[in-house]
Amino acid sequence: MKRLPLLTAAALCVLPALLGCWEEIKYEPGPAAVRHETADNSTAEPPASAVSPAPEPVLPTEPAEIATAAPADTAPVEHSPAEAPLVETPPLDLATETPVAEPPAAASPEAVATPADAATQPSLEADGAQPPAGEGASFDELFPSETPAPDSPAVAPAERLAVWQAAQKWSFAAAMYAKQLPAERYEATLAEAAAAAVSVGVELPPLPKAGDGASPEQAVVAALQGEPAAAVIASATERFGPAAGGLANVAIRSNLLLLSYSPRRGDAAIQAGDFTAAAEASALPAEAWQPLATLLDGGGEYVAVRSAIFAFHRQVDELLAH
Repeated sequence: MKRLPLLTAAALCVLPALLGCWEEIKYEPGPAAVRHETADNSTAEPPASAVSPAPEPVLPTEPAEIATAAPADTAPVEHSPAEAPLVETPPLDLATETPVAEPPAAASPEAVATPADAATQPSLEADGAQPPAGEGASFDELFPSETPAPDSPAVAPAERLAVWQAAQKWSFAAAMYAKQLPAERYEATLAEAAAAAVSVGVELPPLPKAGDGASPEQAVVAALQGEPAAAVIASATERFGPAAGGLANVAIRSNLLLLSYSPRRGDAAIQAGDFTAAAEASALPAEAWQPLATLLDGGGEYVAVRSAIFAFHRQVDELLAH
């Protein structure tokens, strides 16, 4: 019992010191507790009246083809006859439209197109083309699908070869004469040309002679471009048709190139065109004359053209001989 007063006195001595430390540190647990409570209460669900609606997410706009699609409820509504709406019909323009239900009684002149040559086309009855009754003539007999041309007689391969040799050798002998080669060089060729011409009845003119101040070469060039060459072509055409005339023409023109061709001449393109036209008319296969024609079109040098001319002669000889 005596210790109690002592303990009480000791406590009274210590208490003022503790109070001074507390005030010095100024530890205030109250506000911290309030803050902790507020943080804990922040997760609580607020009242319904205090919550504002959250904004809706912004959706991307639809593509043009989807956004402009007709809504599903825009299908036409069928009305009964009693409820069908009245649709006002615009007045019909008679100048541009014609009612389908009431066609005109008679067609106007503009509505019926008449061929311009209908009045000039002769009828088969007027020309007597229809066979008289009872004769039994068929349509194929009266109007054959293919009628042979009267100026295209059948030509044997040997005759085409003879026409070619007559025109080619005659013009080649004339070219050698123009270059003033020895007579023995071109006379044998001229004799072969004459023999071929006689075998098919084609007439050959004599070699042109220089005169009136013209050189032999000028005289030959004038002959191969003028009347003597035209006479050979006409004779072949008269005997065997246009293809034979074209064959004689391309033979003469090829040898004319030996005398007159130069890539630097102003008429080189004309010479190339004349040769191609004659070759096409000769009925020769294109592989025989196309290399020379291509060289002429490209303005090849004279030496190359001369070699191509001789190759052309050899190839035609082989083609027509078989």
